[in-house]
Amino acid sequence: MESPGVGTCLTGEELTLLADGLDDPDCPAAAHLASCATCSAQLRKLRQTVALAQPPEVRDPGEGFNRAVWRKIDRRRAQQRVGISMAATLSAAAIALVVLLPRDGAAPDETELVENLDLYQYVDLIENLDAVEALDALLEEGPIEG
Repeated sequence: MESPGVGTCLTGEELTLLADGLDDPDCPAAAHLASCATCSAQLRKLRQTVALAQPPEVRDPGEGFNRAVWRKIDRRRAQQRVGISMAATLSAAAIALVVLLPRDGAAPDETELVENLDLYQYVDLIENLDAVEALDALLEEGPIEG
């Protein structure tokens, strides 16, 4: 860089080199900057601009970061699946209630069926018990003579 003459300010290229830190701080331009408020102000603005243009510092998130992120994603997916299956279950239950509950004007046998639904699953067992009781009664009467 040439030495600036008396009353001669630094060029844009010289200021840019100084702002980028590519010029020797002991160069003649440094002496000019000490005495010229205009060049000093321009250099200060250029350095601020260069600082703003620097990429931000990227921190290393750590060794387990990716695993932690994927764990959270998996948890959310599982919650969504549970929510969907619960919605399906509740929908099926609602449909079953609509189908099974008696409506106004329902025939009495339909109403009885719905009210005693839990008993009807034991009908076979009850019929078998009746048959066993009948056999017990026959055996108590004694042997059949013929």
